[in-house]
Amino acid sequence: MMNLKNWIAQADYVSTGLVLLRKDGRLVFAISKPAYWETRHGKLYISFEAVGGGLEAGETLVDCARREAREEASSEIRLHSAARTYLHTAEGELSVVSVNDKPKPLALYEKIFPHPPDQPELRRPSRLLIVIYLAECLGDPQPSGEVPALLLMTSRQYQQAVQEIPLAQLLAAGAELREARPIPREAIMFPSFGTADLLAQVLLAEGKTDVLSLFSGVDHERGRGFLR
Repeated sequence: MMNLKNWIAQADYVSTGLVLLRKDGRLVFAISKPAYWETRHGKLYISFEAVGGGLEAGETLVDCARREAREEASSEIRLHSAARTYLHTAEGELSVVSVNDKPKPLALYEKIFPHPPDQPELRRPSRLLIVIYLAECLGDPQPSGEVPALLLMTSRQYQQAVQEIPLAQLLAAGAELREARPIPREAIMFPSFGTADLLAQVLLAEGKTDVLSLFSGVDHERGRGFLR
């Protein structure tokens, strides 16, 4: 049985990520900051990522997840326990693990960097751990000053975006973009490492295509059914 407190104690950096749904079942992702946009072969590539971020001193993982939702999506959230927890190792292996924490996370993600992300001159390996929760927006998500935009997608649209797709085409298919600053429509969208990318692997492992099916239907915090 894995204890999350002991697991994250081994990390240099700890973050939370949210598989976040709006009341209508659409996934809510953040658009990455312009500093992370890339140009490849003359085309602009912009990643979408989970709402979430780094654990601050004195915070619990749940506190961190809630704070990040308020800061990036301007919404309170309700967390849901996952039926199973997946571990994605730094070597790329995916397996089911037992976790005794509540709410039970959907996944645990590990990544090793060749050096600390903010200190490349140190030249020593740095370990990032992301704890990924299922969550429901209690309000109407809106981008804050911390992210340039929010991208809202159905499960089907998410599956398209994982394969890399122009933003204009994604919006034409029915995805919704809520902008705090203009996002170029010609940009190619792709999932960032971590939650946005791992969700597709978890769905494949579960043999499912609809993200809503990952929610058990029983809310850990209030004992209520999802989306009621």
